Amino acid sequence: MTETSGLLTSSGEPFATGSTDYFDIHPQRRDLHARIYVPFQLEGVPFEYLALLDTGVLYCVLNEEAANQTREHLTARLDRVEIRTPYGLARGDLFSHRIWLIAGEGEGESLDVDVILFLPTEWHGPCFIGYTGALDRIRFAIDPKKNRFFFGPLD
Repeated sequence: MTETSGLLTSSGEPFATGSTDYFDIHPQRRDLHARIYVPFQLEGVPFEYLALLDTGVLYCVLNEEAANQTREHLTARLDRVEIRTPYGLARGDLFSHRIWLIAGEGEGESLDVDVILFLPTEWHGPCFIGYTGALDRIRFAIDPKKNRFFFGPLD
């Protein structure tokens, strides 16, 4: 039995099908405040990344390393956009792509989600999983006492 088995919707369906520990501080960054970093993987790329969850961010933003490793796996570009970020103005391309939120060992199932990826032409910030085009496509919950991120499909 996992922690996710007790999380149910009002109709009795599982709210979350997987969970994972999250990091308060990114291991390679010097954050001044606690944040929520979760592991994820991009379709076609055999590497795992950490992304900062941020409901104020548009899309799933890839840092330079993740963007370079993913670019060859992307198909048709959706659009070219500019977005304002805490790191300044960012220009880049939008793509539809699949990611996996990675469940911890014994903590249910990893979840694949079609998201909108933003690949900035130049980016010095971390990877983000934002609300629009990513988190708005799943159910999610946070348990700050245990540093757990719970997730499940909307359907």
